[in-house]
Amino acid sequence: SKITSDMTVPGSVEVPLAEFVLDKMRHRHGSKKLSDDQIGVLLATANKFKSDPRVDLFSRLLSGVYSTRTLSLVLRYSKAVDDAKVGPEYAKGADEAVTPGSVSLVRCLFALGQLEQDENTINAITKEATEVSSPMDPKAFKDGMVKTGYSAGDIPKIEKQWQCDEATARNSIRKIDFLMIVAENLTDAEEGIQ
Repeated sequence: SKITSDMTVPGSVEVPLAEFVLDKMRHRHGSKKLSDDQIGVLLATANKFKSDPRVDLFSRLLSGVYSTRTLSLVLRYSKAVDDAKVGPEYAKGADEAVTPGSVSLVRCLFALGQLEQDENTINAITKEATEVSSPMDPKAFKDGMVKTGYSAGDIPKIEKQWQCDEATARNSIRKIDFLMIVAENLTDAEEGIQ
């Protein structure tokens, strides 16, 4: 994969994602015409779904708006959110759903703590994610708690375990919104804006 090659090949130069995809398609399909046809299908599909925030993030990553480092970290944060065992389980990413799924704000904030990042960037992401998040409806919150082995009555206990207040425990955010916030803040940190 691109991230693996960028990170593991000593002395390698980071290649923009668009160039990497083009090269990968040419190697996979052998001929320029066949690879160009497949790239056309990929672009037509992306254009059809361009209003979807997941496609927007992908296009930003593909066009080089974000650095390879940011791409790598966004993918790591995405996995860390999916793997987190903290917070109610609403939709474990739900990236394959028609509508982007919401995840527990607590899981997102927990994921931030799992990966090394400077404190200013973490604080900026936390602030923005908290502002964008909203309370999950009571039934979804109850169901999410049950999926993780808790009940709504366990709130005092989980506040201590999860190191958050009840409002944060109840809040959710669309995973794609969280990842976009991460990407923007990582880019700002790289450019020295914050």
